Amino acid sequence: AAVFEKTAVSGFFVLAAVVALLRVPERPTPARALAAGALLGAALLLRANVLLFTPFAAAWLWSETIRLGRAKAAGLVGALAAGAALMVAPVAARNWAVSGDLVLTTAQGGWNFYVGNSPESTGWLAEPQGVRTVPRFEQTENHRRAEEAVGRALKPSEASRYWFRLALGHIRQE
Repeated sequence: AAVFEKTAVSGFFVLAAVVALLRVPERPTPARALAAGALLGAALLLRANVLLFTPFAAAWLWSETIRLGRAKAAGLVGALAAGAALMVAPVAARNWAVSGDLVLTTAQGGWNFYVGNSPESTGWLAEPQGVRTVPRFEQTENHRRAEEAVGRALKPSEASRYWFRLALGHIRQE
């Protein structure tokens, strides 16, 4: 069976979001900022780490448009945020409905952090033992491993926090 690999399109959306964002100050309209935000939101759905970039994008847009006045700059930043929220909100709502857990895009952040910062990390992509690198198994298997370690059922965000804390513990130890 074919598996959709989001990495194949995520680069396009990240680049499109950055280009759209850079063009907003050229013709600063709420529609342009909203479109840039929507592209940013789409990129965020494909690459959750784009969430870390989002406040910097908003701060940059503010600094580039403050010359137009505080109200105009705030409106553009608000439109950027609204565009991103329009893309992310349906996914967050679905995650809430399915799991009762407020997860914006994915609960894989802690696992991804652990993969790169665990005792088993080599600097190359290598999943820790017990988890297959096949996308349809990866999330359920790392979630199961977290539940086994804790000894109880975990919400997706709790499993993510487990892996994040485990990696931080290793970092502190080293």
